Amino acid sequence: MKRRHRSLLGLLVLAVPVIGGGIVATPASAASTVSGTVYTKGAVLNVRAGATTTSAIRGTLRDGSTVTIVCQQSGQHIKGDVRSTSMWNRLSNGLYVSDAYIKRSTTPPSCTQPVATTSPSPSPSPSTVKGTVKTNGTLLNVRYGPTTYSPVMSTLKDGSTITIVCQQTGEQITGEVRTTKAWNKLSNGYFVSDAYVVRSATPPSCPGIPAELQGWVRPVDAPGGSAFRTADRPTHDGIDFPTYKNKPIYAVADGRVIVVECNASTNNCDVDGSPQVYGCGWYVEIEHAGRIVTRYCHMVRRPSVNVGQQVKAGQVIGYVGSSGNSSGPHLHFEVHVNAPPATRATAVDPRPFMAARGVYF
Repeated sequence: MKRRHRSLLGLLVLAVPVIGGGIVATPASAASTVSGTVYTKGAVLNVRAGATTTSAIRGTLRDGSTVTIVCQQSGQHIKGDVRSTSMWNRLSNGLYVSDAYIKRSTTPPSCTQPVATTSPSPSPSPSTVKGTVKTNGTLLNVRYGPTTYSPVMSTLKDGSTITIVCQQTGEQITGEVRTTKAWNKLSNGYFVSDAYVVRSATPPSCPGIPAELQGWVRPVDAPGGSAFRTADRPTHDGIDFPTYKNKPIYAVADGRVIVVECNASTNNCDVDGSPQVYGCGWYVEIEHAGRIVTRYCHMVRRPSVNVGQQVKAGQVIGYVGSSGNSSGPHLHFEVHVNAPPATRATAVDPRPFMAARGVYF
């Protein structure tokens, strides 16, 4: 059943850049590189795949982090805490941050000019392990994360050769080769269950989650459905979790409740909504460390928490329903950075955000 969701009634959409928080660039050996310091007045800064806020988020940097800038290139104009500029800094890992949030003593070279480097071309990691898919003729799903809840990104034929970068513990699977909780992370960053892989060596363990990103959990025990801002739903600012009514909804991390409201064009959230009703129904917003806000919509009745209440990761905050703009019971879950307020401009895709914290759906 297709679930629909529309923007909250009466919320102002602010035209501000999406910024957010934690990877530290690896120092490069180029003599022309420039060191800089992130300055965001306590917020976190998104590290992106390109020089625009529409580019994919590949990580985050804390306020005060040191970065190594290889070069600068022109991109989306951003007004930040240091300057207003269209320049973006390419870091030594090939990713970008807006120069609007970087303090530096010198101007980096332009990316349009050759950048001197003495770093050798990277060679394949000697720790990778080759494996062969064994499924007795069926296709093996390649998933976004180490769980069957995670979306299927592609498939592999029986007998395919794969390159395993590392192994991560996930959902237990009984396959053609073994019963195991181990999932193999492939060279493209996606996962296959080790239950269907024949290999001659044991892959190394995947790196653990950094301490500052630990402590996050799933918002509900259900598979993720309708995704963030798809082609057919470009204004869908979160992920839907279709499931049954009255299933518990959990705070995904420690934080403070900042919103508990009924948001529906009918002004009644104690009954099922419909696609013709506008609004989020009964919903909660929680503010977490680093100016992160999470939103939980369409609850069956008034939430179990109050504004100002401190909550812990995994604490029940309400129950799944179908209030507001909804065609069936589900949780609509959003993540916002550089918030509050939580607006369309601050919304980010929950899937990669939570995956960086070890939570997949």
